[in-house]
Amino acid sequence: MALEDLIILIPSHSLEDFPTDLTEESAAGLLNAFCITWHPRLLAEAEVIPRWHRADDPPELVQNRLVIIPECSHDWAPHGWAAQAREAGCLVLENMHDRQEMLTAALEWGQTDDAEPPPEVDAELAADFLAVGFCYLQTELLARHMRHYSNLDEVHLQREAVAAAQAAVAGDDAIARNHLRSCFEVLADARERFYPVDCYLIDLCLLIPRLADEHMTDVLNTLNPVNVMVTAEDMQEIAEKDPVLVELLRETWERGTAEVIGGEYQEASTQLLPLESVLWQFEQGIRVFESLFHRRPTVWGRRRFGVAAQLPQILDKHNFEAAMHVALDDGLYPDEEQSKIRWEGCDGSVIDAITRIPLAGDSATSFLRFPERMAESMDQDHVATVVFARWPEVQSPWMDDLRRMQAYAPALGKYVTLQDYFQQTDSPGRLSAFKANEYLTPFFIQAVARQEKNPSSRYADHLKRRQRLQSAKWFTALDHVLRGQSLLEPVLADVERLVELAGPDTESETQSEANDALADVERSAPRQLAGLITQWGAEQTGYLVLNPLGFARSVQVDLPELEHPPAVEGMVKRVQWDARTRAAIVEVPGMGFAWVTAGNGNVEPTQAPNELPLAEPNLLRNEFFELLLNEQSGGIQRLKGHGRKPNRLSQQITYRYLHERKLPDPDASGEEISTAYAEMRLKSSKVISTGPSMGEILATGEIVDQQTDKVLARFEQTFRVWRSVPRVQIDLTLDVDHLPDSNPWLDYYTMRIAWNDSAASLTRGVLHGAQDIKDERFENLHYLEIANSDERTTILNHGVPFQRTTGMRMVDYILIAAGETQRTFQFDICLDENFPMQAAMDTLTPPAVIPSTIAPRGGAQTGWFFNVDAKSVQLLDILPLREPPSPDLAEWDRSEVETTPHGNGFALRLVETEGRAVRVKLRCFRDPVEARQRDFQGRTISDVMIEGDAVLIDMTAYEIADIELRF
Repeated sequence: MALEDLIILIPSHSLEDFPTDLTEESAAGLLNAFCITWHPRLLAEAEVIPRWHRADDPPELVQNRLVIIPECSHDWAPHGWAAQAREAGCLVLENMHDRQEMLTAALEWGQTDDAEPPPEVDAELAADFLAVGFCYLQTELLARHMRHYSNLDEVHLQREAVAAAQAAVAGDDAIARNHLRSCFEVLADARERFYPVDCYLIDLCLLIPRLADEHMTDVLNTLNPVNVMVTAEDMQEIAEKDPVLVELLRETWERGTAEVIGGEYQEASTQLLPLESVLWQFEQGIRVFESLFHRRPTVWGRRRFGVAAQLPQILDKHNFEAAMHVALDDGLYPDEEQSKIRWEGCDGSVIDAITRIPLAGDSATSFLRFPERMAESMDQDHVATVVFARWPEVQSPWMDDLRRMQAYAPALGKYVTLQDYFQQTDSPGRLSAFKANEYLTPFFIQAVARQEKNPSSRYADHLKRRQRLQSAKWFTALDHVLRGQSLLEPVLADVERLVELAGPDTESETQSEANDALADVERSAPRQLAGLITQWGAEQTGYLVLNPLGFARSVQVDLPELEHPPAVEGMVKRVQWDARTRAAIVEVPGMGFAWVTAGNGNVEPTQAPNELPLAEPNLLRNEFFELLLNEQSGGIQRLKGHGRKPNRLSQQITYRYLHERKLPDPDASGEEISTAYAEMRLKSSKVISTGPSMGEILATGEIVDQQTDKVLARFEQTFRVWRSVPRVQIDLTLDVDHLPDSNPWLDYYTMRIAWNDSAASLTRGVLHGAQDIKDERFENLHYLEIANSDERTTILNHGVPFQRTTGMRMVDYILIAAGETQRTFQFDICLDENFPMQAAMDTLTPPAVIPSTIAPRGGAQTGWFFNVDAKSVQLLDILPLREPPSPDLAEWDRSEVETTPHGNGFALRLVETEGRAVRVKLRCFRDPVEARQRDFQGRTISDVMIEGDAVLIDMTAYEIADIELRF
């Protein structure tokens, strides 16, 4: 029987309402119906191209037709119509979705056991025909989505398709491919009628070590451009396991058919890390890529959420050319879907980025939505683009159809690497400036959902480890430079690697190794520097207090081995000397030291006659404020200035239930109130110290379910104040009976704070920068500032990362959620702190206190090594020298390459934290002879003016500046 017609019944009235929201199998069946009917044997026999028809109004029954009824069209077709069609002599395929199964059933029709087998058609060539069918459907749908009538030359298309099919059946593959090229060109001409410029397809292949196998080799061996997204850590593991695959990737990268996307060593939780950790991930990642491939990625992207407002600057100074502003897992970020934007960071740095969310390359529903997504991009974007993301092992027939199209004509777009994409397309004129409050990571809720341990405290632990490392690095590097040794390599690089690999997402064994290494360098590094400072000094017993931060600090120094308290003079501002505490408040210069010795007498410091005691029952005070504890709850009832000043802040520890509950109102008989919070009840309050310099109160109590009177947890809160310090220290311990077990953003133990001004502005620290708070949920490692026109109140949270606002005047610090084992927490409350990032670094970085029997040389009581006059600018690190990279230029262009600076020296990394442009005067312990500002790869950004022992640096808001000094 000769086949005369090829028909697909569609579940719509026309292509204008073609379905896009089907199940996976239904979508596959519908798409494959349009593909398999273009097989060359079917086309050559029918001598017509396939056509579609409404399933609810099928054509008249005529024999020798191939009719496909996809699963999604089954309910549309008249009852019994399929059976009638078979009786009339039609081949009816229904309820199939697999391409090969459908194709086999179609090709077997009409064949008998004694019939001569049909001629074989080259399988690769036959697949090209099926790709024509897929592209034909997509082009027709795309025209409708672009609000155009079909302008496809179907007569020409049918003539070329049938000719190609007849040549293929006859075995003339070259002629068949020529006609197929004409078919794709007809489709390209039809698309160019309504979009006459290039459109682009981006194949994003996600590579991990487990999938670095023959499937990845097949991906790289295709001629179509592919973008391989991989971390440096995974690439290292792959190189150890399969160096041949790495060499293939290197060759295809050089050839331009592959592009590596990434740049970081690991996909760490960027917004929940200290800035130094984020920069380490990039520096280490780039180093690994260059060692493996002799080149590094120029387009940044990652699978895991990692976009942040500070990122454009970090990428730009690492010489990335472009970025993917998308997250492939979860999280909240600006959903401005554009194929290409100019992404402006909070500091003003700008980088090209793509924000189009990829379609899943293994999903039939993605390709059913492809025309809609491409039309959106054509309508709205600077350049029409669709991105497909997939794993190497994905064998998607529709991805294969688009790759085959590429070999003939770009009917639906052309595949490119992302580097070529950003270089070949024009930049949009408009800048997209996203705020930090538009980003929220998914890591908290993901960790709880996976039942991981310590979903919250893991970030605080890493922050504290990193800050301990920073102190040890400062002491070590400073010791080197004071001895006149030029820094050519990073100091403590092995320990730094251990600390970063023991990040928030690693196992406790790795963290224990990092803690052990840290403990060793914490002991040795400051002692070695102290030995240099006291070299050739006179014999005297005392303590050398070293400050690794770049600003002057008043620090609490424990002095357990001094026989007598130090005199309150010079750098010693206050002393507390009793049976429990032997400590002093010592003022230490930034990047400097102070020398503390025992006093001459045996008289313990006492309270001055005109000074009130610092502590009374439920009351703490100093020169700046008074703090009243609530006699029922044990939390802070009032924190206020003296006199008739209004209350600034109240505080309590409680448990939040998942849902609100109805409770009797204690102030109104018979009425009820709604609350999601348990009740905090004070059991005892005890004055630990009344002064003379430190006041301390210990409050203990319970957190109780008001409905059942069941104790959920017990708490201890220690409140501590010092004279001359406008700060309250809070040490909190919880003993928990009832554990949270659901949504961590709604079910948790919390420290709640409330303030009196609903119009106050809220600010937090994100990657060392002050950023506004606008949304209910936010993340913050360092501080929360509550400010109005008259007052600034800052809560330093010591790394507790997750908070949420509850109403206009309250914030919950989430202490314990499901899976959390941490039970001790620290907070500080500062009054009128003008530079909260300084205060946060102060609390996280204790000074190094070194007992010594030799005083500093020359009898110096204090000294400094670096000084920064702008308090909004913090010194982060001492870095080694870096030579400017040598570009691969022709001989006649080499005169344009910057010359190598002269002299020994080092670099200092600074960061602006308050969002203000500022001129910084950085003074050094020696006069520099040459200075430059460089990027993170060593290229010179600008020369820096030198004035004696100082350099003058103009910094923009939130800028991270590496200043290289030579002597």
